[in-house]
Amino acid sequence: MKKNDTHYQPFSAPCLPQEVIVEFQQLYKKEYGTNILYEEASRRAHYLIKLYGAVYETGLEKIT
Repeated sequence: MKKNDTHYQPFSAPCLPQEVIVEFQQLYKKEYGTNILYEEASRRAHYLIKLYGAVYETGLEKIT
């Protein structure tokens, strides 16, 4: 979806503290050797937390 689309909404994850996003940026830099923008780090950290929640709620962690 493009910014000009009527349904476009920029991603935000207000539930994550700034310290979490900054730590995610640092871990990403350490793992992949490249910097990541704050907004991208926020998006990725939020998705990881949602994924963890989905796995935890469904009991899939018991399978792995």
